[in-house]
Amino acid sequence: MIPATDDGTVLVIDDEPDNLRLALEMLRGQGLEMVSARDGAAGVHIATRLRPDLILLDIRMPGLDGFEVCGLLKANPVTREIPVIFLTALDQIEDKARGFALGGVDYVTKPFDARELLLRVASHLRLARRVARLPERCHTPAPNQRRHRWTTVRLSTLTAMAARPATPDDERPA
Repeated sequence: MIPATDDGTVLVIDDEPDNLRLALEMLRGQGLEMVSARDGAAGVHIATRLRPDLILLDIRMPGLDGFEVCGLLKANPVTREIPVIFLTALDQIEDKARGFALGGVDYVTKPFDARELLLRVASHLRLARRVARLPERCHTPAPNQRRHRWTTVRLSTLTAMAARPATPDDERPA
């Protein structure tokens, strides 16, 4: 079970029916709405229209590959802030570095451990919700300068956390 994520929508983009089915089945029982696309172009279209909370993205696909899809999503203001987790068999450091450079927030290699994937999804959903709430929290008038400094420090910390990949250590209770 994913720890404390509430609900959310996850888009899985993968051209392999077995991989797609496995990811969907694993996450469906976690209180998440699941949507899928079997190619990159359909994935970009669905993401733009639906604006899911998170995207799981394969890299090796015909037509638009996962790197191209991620680049298109990050270039579009409508989808730019949606976290993308690469879920792929490519395990070379060059591939991982390219994925992060394009704006991916995490990279999970196949075959993947179900628990690890669930924890990473939960972690990125929670982080995305926190980041989404930052603007409203920062515009709340601070009663004094000390509170303003505290808010600024928290904003900097959350921004730095959003920029780094999640690790299993991030899953310790607060």
